Amino acid sequence: MINSVNVPALQSRFAPLPMNLHIIFCVLATVLFLVIYLRNKKMSNIYWMLICDATLVLQWYGDKLTALGVAVCEIVLFVLLILELKKEKKADAENAEKTSDKKEDEESVDDLSDIAKVVKAERKAINKEKIDVIGEAFEAENND
Repeated sequence: MINSVNVPALQSRFAPLPMNLHIIFCVLATVLFLVIYLRNKKMSNIYWMLICDATLVLQWYGDKLTALGVAVCEIVLFVLLILELKKEKKADAENAEKTSDKKEDEESVDDLSDIAKVVKAERKAINKEKIDVIGEAFEAENND
């Protein structure tokens, strides 16, 4: 004979975890997904939280109709989650493309700044030597 004091009783066949353990799990999942949502602002984290917490209903209502209702809600939430993840993936790809475009623009600006530095250095060198570049160009034509 099994000692019923040491074995935790199953709440129902749809929610086999003991109630206290299930509540702790749902509270931890809720806190975790809320923190992640507050950091990333992605709706998929809210869907994950709702998916975890929907099973908690089965601890108090273990009939087939409630289990069917929770199953339908879970399926709907999973579909919404998949659609949201696809949307987020597409948005991440667009952001990555924009970021790479910005980097390319910044690199081209850097190239121009390098050219500007070279031109400034040449102007300083010309001013130090006091060479009249334009005048020399016309003198060569006049000598012909």
